Formats: sequence, C-alpha cells, structure tokens
Amino acid sequence: MLSVSLSRVLNPESSHSSPLKRYNAATGTFEIAPPAHVVSELNQRFQSKDDQYFTMIYGLLDTRTGQLGLTQAGHPSPILPRRGEDPRVLGDGGGLVGLWKGMEYETLHEQMNPGDRLVLYSDGITECADAGGVHFGEERLLDHLRAQAQEPLARITAGLEWAMETWRGGSEFADDVSLLTLQFD
Repeated sequence: MLSVSLSRVLNPESSHSSPLKRYNAATGTFEIAPPAHVVSELNQRFQSKDDQYFTMIYGLLDTRTGQLGLTQAGHPSPILPRRGEDPRVLGDGGGLVGLWKGMEYETLHEQMNPGDRLVLYSDGITECADAGGVHFGEERLLDHLRAQAQEPLARITAGLEWAMETWRGGSEFADDVSLLTLQFD
C-alpha cells in the first residue's frame, strides 16, 4: 500500500499539489522542485501515516549540461564511477522519509562528464549474505565496479548478479535486489 500511495503522490500530472513541481505566481508556470524540497515535502506528507516510512534517493540530471542533484533519505549511498578514476561513494545516508518530523535534507551536486556513470542500488546487494552470514558489502561492490570499469553497463549488471549468486551460493536472495546504472554521454 505504501508503494501505491507514494506512486500517486509522485505523479507530476496528478494535481497541482505534486511535490515535484512548484507554482511560480510571477510567471504563471510550474517549476521543477529541487530534490531536497521534494524529499522534505514527502517526509511531511507521510508523518501522519502509521508506521509508514521508507528510504529513497531522488535526483535530477540535466542531460544537456550534466548537472546532477541528488537527495538521499536513508538509502544506500550512490556510487559515482568516473572515467579513469576509482568509484566514489556519494553522501552519508540522510534520514528516512516519514519517520522524524522536521528532517532537513541536503542535495548533493555533481558535474557528470561524458563517460561518467552513476550506480544506485538497494541494501539487498550489500547485505547479501554468504553461508556464514558474511555480507557481500560495499567494498566488494566497489571492487566489482573497479574491475568492470571498461565494460558496458549491461555486462556490469550481469556480472554483479553472477558475483552475488556465487557469494550467496544460489540465485535466491533474502532481500530485494535493485540496481540502476546510468552513463552520461
């Protein structure tokens, strides 16, 4: 039910009260809301819901200029593998949405350059446990991204799935496993 509620709230066409846009009375137009504003608005809206809190990353990427703005709310930190550099972890977590009133959220700003990649993932990846209960972990994820830096995104994704299945000892995972990778060209 929480996913359905969140989906409705995040639909920019649903109403004039979408947190994704703000009305500018001076121009009579709507403007895209900054990521920290969107997440703060969601935190306020979901305060009244009993035991309904969630993690998320919300961001905007200007595909013309490469300007990236991300707000992290309790979700694992995104990873930025830049062409020719070691992958870098962005952010420090931020507070969960809907759990604490008055949370302040920050927007991380990065300049994406041609060939740079962004990796967003769920904790099901880093918390994937082997038979002894040892987690796959962020460091193994970073190692995989380093080793696969020159590979196409599809191969990185397939390779990570294989690495996790090998680590786990099977293809069944205890938690949801989500991965979104994008490349700016």
